Amino acid sequence: MARRRKIKHYRSGYMSRKRRRMKIVKTLVFILVLAALIFVGYSVAQSISRLNDPNYKPKEPSSSESSVLPSEDSSADSSGEPEGSESQPEPQNTASDIRSILLPADSMRSLDAAEAFLKTVDKTLYNSVTVELKNAAGRIFYPSQVELAQRSGALSETQIDGKALAELIERYGLRPVARIYALQDDYASHATYSTSYLYQNQPGVTWLDNSADAGGKSWLNPYMEAAGSYLNAIVTEIAQSGYKAIVVNGIQYPNTANQRGMGLGPNASAMTTKEALEKIYTGMSDSAKAFDVPVIPAYKGECYKGERPQVYTVNPNEFTVYPASPIVGSDLTVLDAITAPTKDLIPTVDSADQIPALKEKGIEQYLVG
Repeated sequence: MARRRKIKHYRSGYMSRKRRRMKIVKTLVFILVLAALIFVGYSVAQSISRLNDPNYKPKEPSSSESSVLPSEDSSADSSGEPEGSESQPEPQNTASDIRSILLPADSMRSLDAAEAFLKTVDKTLYNSVTVELKNAAGRIFYPSQVELAQRSGALSETQIDGKALAELIERYGLRPVARIYALQDDYASHATYSTSYLYQNQPGVTWLDNSADAGGKSWLNPYMEAAGSYLNAIVTEIAQSGYKAIVVNGIQYPNTANQRGMGLGPNASAMTTKEALEKIYTGMSDSAKAFDVPVIPAYKGECYKGERPQVYTVNPNEFTVYPASPIVGSDLTVLDAITAPTKDLIPTVDSADQIPALKEKGIEQYLVG
């Protein structure tokens, strides 16, 4: 019987190939780990280096990146002020360096007539021209679109394009300044009872400052909301037309000493007489402020001296809106009764002859005419 041959199995060849593959894998893993460590170490070292560099500035986020930020954050930072800083109070009035001459009524007939006057303005004395756009009767000299102005017949037969006039004044290197009368208005106050004084507070009966036979006039009533709204609308139109300041006369009560029967209406107990006038000014000022146009109140000069107390019911010195324009006329002694600093005054005087006397008192601003 034949003997079985024993076959020996040698694993050395198989194992050696397997070991070689394992070594290769380990080597690759080692290389990858080492590369990762080198990259991390380099990044950390670079970051430390940047932090130590005083000239290094972090990259600003792109517009696309910033657009995904919450709107609350973006709105909070939009002011550009440091967090927690307190905002500074705004001045009541921003008018400055007004040296103005009144455009004569004859020069209001047309732009050509206005231009003829502008050619004569002495720029060593004046840097502005005052244009009266609403007078003491309530007449309006530009084509106002305010409904009550049109309905009341307040628009003058002779009108001028207010915006074109302002642009013309600027072309001559001067600043356009508007002047209006506020509550002294026989047109808008006669058109609707909701704007006027009521005789003995009777609904539907308008109070006049004299008998009708003697030419009595009605006035806008500062206690009536509709009166304030009308004036605000007029001021807004003027500010939109390019005027750099608006001087307002007639923020007052009727001139007449006999105010018997002059009813203030249903809001009489809501505020004092002084507060009612201040509310009228504030409404106009806020309306013009949207266009960066200051509203300058003008007060009768004799009232600073204690005369005609019914006009404001208080001395104008008690109104603290500056600058203000005391209506001096030709009586410069009025200035001695005014308590406001001279830098806050823009007096209205009759003629250029009074300018040297104003300068002697330290007053550099003025309205002539």
